[in-house]
Amino acid sequence: MPVINVVSLIDVFCLLLIFYIVTTTFKRVEPAVQIKVPDSTTAEASEQAREPVIIYATKSGEVFVGEEKIGLAQLGAVLRGKKASAQNGFALKADTDVPLGFFVKVMDAAKEAGITDLSMFTEQPDK
Repeated sequence: MPVINVVSLIDVFCLLLIFYIVTTTFKRVEPAVQIKVPDSTTAEASEQAREPVIIYATKSGEVFVGEEKIGLAQLGAVLRGKKASAQNGFALKADTDVPLGFFVKVMDAAKEAGITDLSMFTEQPDK
């Protein structure tokens, strides 16, 4: 009577499982808003092992710190409170269509909180 060798099937299953786990991208949870970051030809990739605290600025004038929606008036106080626990600093992810005045207010709030090295998110332009 023929015998099916189950050991080789288990090996193939384990390899497929490992392949699936390794190729899966683990994305950070972001607010449910669409942000299109600007293109930059001179930007450099960050070499930090851990993710910074991300400040999101939308074109509709909303500000998020992580997943939490914050009013612009409270942004400085919230960033000051998170500064002690932020090991990798802060980064700003602003939409391309954010008005300049709103962008400056977000930057001012970060400076008021004592954040001097605020990184920015950009994309490589399509060639």
